[in-house]
Amino acid sequence: MFTTQQFSHATRTLLMALAIVSLSCSGVAFAADQSQNDSGNDNAADSGQAQQETGNDGSNDQNQDDQSNQENKSDQQGQADQQDQTQQDDQQTFIEMQESSQVLASSLIGMSVQNQSSDEGEEIGTVNDLILNEQHQVVGIVVGVGGFLGIGEKNVGISWNAVENVDREAKKVTVVDVNKEELKDAPAFTSQEKQSRKEGNNKDNANNQSQ
Repeated sequence: MFTTQQFSHATRTLLMALAIVSLSCSGVAFAADQSQNDSGNDNAADSGQAQQETGNDGSNDQNQDDQSNQENKSDQQGQADQQDQTQQDDQQTFIEMQESSQVLASSLIGMSVQNQSSDEGEEIGTVNDLILNEQHQVVGIVVGVGGFLGIGEKNVGISWNAVENVDREAKKVTVVDVNKEELKDAPAFTSQEKQSRKEGNNKDNANNQSQ
């Protein structure tokens, strides 16, 4: 038989055990709920990250496609510009036909040179050559004056600025007032080739005299 004191002690012990068991179960349940919540949060985070990565991949692919399209357009534009430049270069390089304002050197050479001393003009010589500058522009004509059939003829350089007209049909060149007498007294035109040849002869003569 339990005494009242023993029964009270046993009762308190039982209640304490029940309280401990209840707390333990609550802790386990809380831990399980927390674990489930953590797992749910992890799954949600993983799912969100996966969706974000998928969206980023799609955006990156779109950006790469746009960039590729832009590069293709740039390449096509560059090729078109290069073709246009080539056509322009060809047009600047090649001349298809002679214009009415242009004169061929071959047609100038041999033309009669006349002055403006009279209405019909006085023939004072013949165009023997053309003088060009570094820019390949005509700056003068070489006129052969005097002589007979090229014998005793003297070349005189006349500035292109003195040329008044070139008549291709009549095959004559009209210059400002210059008469035959002035051409005979004018200094002879000497080409670079003749100058070099003359300098070489002078050096040879000087060497021969020194010996």
